[in-house]
Amino acid sequence: MLFPKKTAPFCKKTIYRNRLEKERKDTHFRLLSLGLVALFLSTAMLSLLASRNELAVPNILVQKTPVNATKLAENNKQLRQVITNHVKIGETASNILNQYISPLQINAVSLACKHVYPLNKIRAGNSYTIELLKNDLQAFKYEINDSQQLSVSWVNEEDDVKIRAVIEPIPYDVVRATVEGNITSNLFEAIVRAGEKTDLAFKLAELFGWDIDFMRGLRKNDSFSVIVEKRSRNDQEAGYGHILAAKFKNNGRIFYAYRYENEAGQVGYYDQTGASLRKAFLKAPLQFTRISSSFSHSRLHPILKIWRPHHGVDYAAPIGTPIRSIGDGVIVAQEYGKGAGLFIKIRHLNNYETVYMHMSRYAKGIKKGQRVQQGEIIGYVGSSGYSTGPHLDFRIKKNGNYINPLTLKSPTAQPIPQREKHKFFAEISEYRKALEDTTIDPKIESTQNETNLTTTAS
Repeated sequence: MLFPKKTAPFCKKTIYRNRLEKERKDTHFRLLSLGLVALFLSTAMLSLLASRNELAVPNILVQKTPVNATKLAENNKQLRQVITNHVKIGETASNILNQYISPLQINAVSLACKHVYPLNKIRAGNSYTIELLKNDLQAFKYEINDSQQLSVSWVNEEDDVKIRAVIEPIPYDVVRATVEGNITSNLFEAIVRAGEKTDLAFKLAELFGWDIDFMRGLRKNDSFSVIVEKRSRNDQEAGYGHILAAKFKNNGRIFYAYRYENEAGQVGYYDQTGASLRKAFLKAPLQFTRISSSFSHSRLHPILKIWRPHHGVDYAAPIGTPIRSIGDGVIVAQEYGKGAGLFIKIRHLNNYETVYMHMSRYAKGIKKGQRVQQGEIIGYVGSSGYSTGPHLDFRIKKNGNYINPLTLKSPTAQPIPQREKHKFFAEISEYRKALEDTTIDPKIESTQNETNLTTTAS
């Protein structure tokens, strides 16, 4: 009897509490639903207005823009510093680098360069560049010559910083230009009169040196036209690049030269028929000097005062003028003779020998048994031995007999292969037109150029 009296009030209270809880939840659900609908409608409206450029979308509704890579690059550029200078007399790579890295790091750089280009070979007068980022060394570049540079940089590889050392071409801005001139006295004067530097005269003489004797073979009213690359760096003139095509009128004859890279990647110069300009021997072992005595079977010796054969050609030139080997060969003698003074004898193919006498000194590294290439400097003009003044006595033997160097008929190198001639003629056609009609200038343009390291002549 007591149980029903206690249960009835308990059940009524529970039912009432459950009813209130359900009503509260229903109210929350309705409010949440209304809020979501309102948020959706407001977002849609804001987006619509923003798309009409009527209202910017608030930042709270869009994802924040990531860091601007271009701006970061600009900031780095502002923090990047490039220092260009020349190696001073007595200065070493260590002297240059110790302002930026520790002695231990300098040693690591030296080891990285050892088999690429040893740092102890840097020379006074050559340019170098230091690149810094936030005062940290990023790169070191040293110009070996006017076409190659040693490039040292620090690169990240698998969470490790390594030193990278390579020899790479020097980049230039290149403009092709046509230069014309007439000979009145000599090639140097004609080049300068055309508004160019004398370096171009050396290039032309080297190019046509197998066919034209620039010491005694030029005539008044000879002329030339040359299409050449003019180089610049940082808006500063930086000399000449390759001669692309040239024509030279000499004593009634016309000589042509066209630069061509064959299918094997070898670069050479050829005439309009595809024949190679390169020959077994150069015309002379010196450039731009005069002949003081010719080949003779009987000549009064200026010192001994007796008549005897002079089986060579004397080239008068200042002491120290470089002497070049006229062809590829092997040095078979390098010694001193009572009459010849310091001299070198070179053996060439097909039983030819050349002799270079009265030197003041030998070129560095030249020694007996060494193989030399055509055009390589082997020594310098002097007046050693029986000599009345600085000159080179140059002689040639064929099968053991002396021959006149001035009448030597030199065999040519290999011509353009028959299978490549169509390609060769197509490539030079525009240059041929330009050389015949100098109002035509082929593809005059400014380009970024990397010097071709395989060039054999330019």
